[in-house]
Amino acid sequence: MQGQDEKPLTSGIEVQLTINAHRSQNSTASDSPTSSAPAASMTGTSIVTKRYLFPTAISWGYPHLEVVALTSNEKNSTYRKYRNRNATSPNDWYPKGNDFQLIGGSIDDGSSVSLRSRRTNSSISLYIHGSTGALYHKYHDADQVWTGSPNSWKAIGTRIVTSQPTVVSYDGLTDDIFFLAQGTYNTIQHVRWTNTTGWSSFENLGGGNMQFVPAAASWDGKRIDVFAVGLESNHLFHTFWNGSSWAIFDGKPSTLEDLGGFCTSSPVAVARTEGVLDVFSRGGDGGLWHLSYNGTWSSWTLISGEKKILAQPDVISWDANRFDIFAWGSDNSLLTRSFNATTGEWTPHNGFEQIGSGLSGPPKALSDATGSMHVFAYGQSNSIVWKHWNISDGGEWPTGDFTSLGTPVF
Repeated sequence: MQGQDEKPLTSGIEVQLTINAHRSQNSTASDSPTSSAPAASMTGTSIVTKRYLFPTAISWGYPHLEVVALTSNEKNSTYRKYRNRNATSPNDWYPKGNDFQLIGGSIDDGSSVSLRSRRTNSSISLYIHGSTGALYHKYHDADQVWTGSPNSWKAIGTRIVTSQPTVVSYDGLTDDIFFLAQGTYNTIQHVRWTNTTGWSSFENLGGGNMQFVPAAASWDGKRIDVFAVGLESNHLFHTFWNGSSWAIFDGKPSTLEDLGGFCTSSPVAVARTEGVLDVFSRGGDGGLWHLSYNGTWSSWTLISGEKKILAQPDVISWDANRFDIFAWGSDNSLLTRSFNATTGEWTPHNGFEQIGSGLSGPPKALSDATGSMHVFAYGQSNSIVWKHWNISDGGEWPTGDFTSLGTPVF
């Protein structure tokens, strides 16, 4: 892989695999994305990347924006750069200059953090996989001050966690957190927080031995769809919460739906409108692969053409008829592609648009308003880089270099 030797953000854990692909059923939803690319296969010989650091961002809406980054600092691993609600320009970041604010925490085998915002009290909750193996939590309210000292975090339960967490809220009042945890197998685990009952007990969703980090998405205020990758098969597995109970497949509560494929990264998922899901993962051929749901599951489709990507992609949706996908190219470029469900068209028509270069980790994106997108990543020399797109600027990504937000302490 290009850039591997000079990039201190990786764990160095890589496995060489010979891949046998499997596909899900061949039905295709009527308004789901399709690709003009020729039929392809997820088979091949590829490197499975276990861990790359990437920043995570969250917003209550413009101008508020927070970016949290992990580093390899063994004592203090988590740092923040932010714009508060009183920011007077898009570049009004704090701390000023090259600095980042220390949040603290010692991370174990994490790629990033999970963030969750609550508009009701303007708070941000942060979840990490701590160096003790437990799941930890920290938050701040509207005053932007984190609870406790930098190394004061609240442990959630006593379960030994084996992946960083993913958080989603299906009703705006709860935090549903998914992660892999140690047991007979590294299975998908779930814990829920509500403002009335606090933390639930840990719940094993089953599925057998899993790898990477689960993905989760919610579309209607009561349902949550959860995805994870099997360790032995590299298939994508799926289950969902219907508002009162977890789905049962093959008559067994601990059996997940096998969606096939051969995934060599964590999956990412988005629910752009009710009843519609789009899931993405790096395939065994190093390409970016897509699976969609709209009543039935589609087949896996290659959407990256001949371009290869490194590590997991990211996807966001700021409109019910659109999503945007971002990836780290094998030449260290920042790549993007969007889908318009109204026209059924991809932009670009084939492959990706390159909107940046010099990355040393996968991108993470968010939308802080309709027609507004931000993308962040690690650049060279461990800096956090940022690019912004706004539909009012003609719907084109700005040319030229990224904006550097500075470098957290490694």
